[in-house]
Amino acid sequence: MDIGLFRGPENAEVTKTVRKVEGTVSLGTAYSLKYTGGGAGAVTDGIRGSYEITDGRWQGYEGVDFTATLDLGSIHPVSKVWAGFLQQQGSWIFMPQSVEYSISDDGKDFMRVAVVKNSINEKDEGTVIRDFTARIGNRKARYIRIQAHNRGICPAWHPGAGKKAWIFVDETGIK
Repeated sequence: MDIGLFRGPENAEVTKTVRKVEGTVSLGTAYSLKYTGGGAGAVTDGIRGSYEITDGRWQGYEGVDFTATLDLGSIHPVSKVWAGFLQQQGSWIFMPQSVEYSISDDGKDFMRVAVVKNSINEKDEGTVIRDFTARIGNRKARYIRIQAHNRGICPAWHPGAGKKAWIFVDETGIK
């Protein structure tokens, strides 16, 4: 599994360029209207979020998992899947505990092909951006399902202990 990790000053731009995913995306959970990231298609538009959570590129999910299904339109070879997340624990935003990737030919029967666990310390201060990337071998699929598991509530040591925790996603991708 690859890990893309970006650290820097809170207002620094992430300059990593990604290719837009061709196809459609359907979200299994609703994002917060406070952090829409530009709507459902934003997680496949090829535009990365910055270190600023209010840049309009991040989708926020409060207390719930992020689930998205990418429909590539037809069966394609797939060897790598990824999704980008931001942590800013002072703003109650944490990395997902894990990200699960599944593939399907028909959009009904999915096979899990990878789980990437979080390795970022939840107590890290400042802003951290990480791509949860999995190399899945030479597979073929039309549908890719991504499920990022939210911790649910802020931990006991946190000022927001017991309140809903957020996950922020900016982009997903395949190769």
